[in-house]
Amino acid sequence: MSGLHDIKLRIKSVKNTKQITKAMNLVATIKYKKAREWAEHIRIFQDRYKSLMEDVYSNSYDKIQSDFLPVREIKKTLTVVITADRGLCGAYNSSILRMAAQGMVGKNASVLTIGSKAKEYFKQELYEVADSFINVSDDITYHDARLIAERIIELYKTRQVDAVMLYYNQFVSTIKYIPTEAQLLPLVLNRKDSSNRFVYEPSPQEMFDEYAVEFIIDTIFAAMLEASASEQSSRMTAMSSATDNADSMMEELSMFYNRARQAAITNELSEIVGGTEALK
Repeated sequence: MSGLHDIKLRIKSVKNTKQITKAMNLVATIKYKKAREWAEHIRIFQDRYKSLMEDVYSNSYDKIQSDFLPVREIKKTLTVVITADRGLCGAYNSSILRMAAQGMVGKNASVLTIGSKAKEYFKQELYEVADSFINVSDDITYHDARLIAERIIELYKTRQVDAVMLYYNQFVSTIKYIPTEAQLLPLVLNRKDSSNRFVYEPSPQEMFDEYAVEFIIDTIFAAMLEASASEQSSRMTAMSSATDNADSMMEELSMFYNRARQAAITNELSEIVGGTEALK
């Protein structure tokens, strides 16, 4: 009967696990809806902001001297990697970490990590970590994005790095996200054809510098929101699969328990009948 007791404990354990995965799926669903909505809105805002910056640049390019524009000799690259602070979200973390690591091969690169998983990975692999930001993936704020962007700008302006690459998971749909590599600095801008000449107040230089800083902050903020939506959708899928697997395991264990119980009862009956026959 000890075997039956072990099976009952196993069934109880799987049942408890199912309750946890089901609850995590529900929480991820709520967070996913919020993150997806924010990600979709920030895309529109970011595109508009970049368009305004390119307007100023196109109409006054001969008057603008910015640290963010010149393509200087790249002696060192900063790799910015966005991951989650927690696991249990499928291949979400591993896919972007693998892409970032491959992108750093053959380069003199340091890394700035956003998320505990990125920090743990690059610290363990003995990469040069310029800075780390953790516990920001669950409740993303513009303030967090500004702090991260200011640190990146500081490293770039002081020439500690000469280029900045950004790695994050771009949200596509509930079941799809794309590990993405993007150049953050120097800025890549389109020079628009325009016969109009505008007068800017304050100067085009001041406007461009302000737009550039805000654009970098918005890019970080947008990438964090895209990553958050991807993380929660991946966790939803993983927890849904885990819940389904728990159901299957409980069904199999219940069948096994019933068969073992029937076998034990049959064995007891056989012993009783055998004992009765022996007394005759």
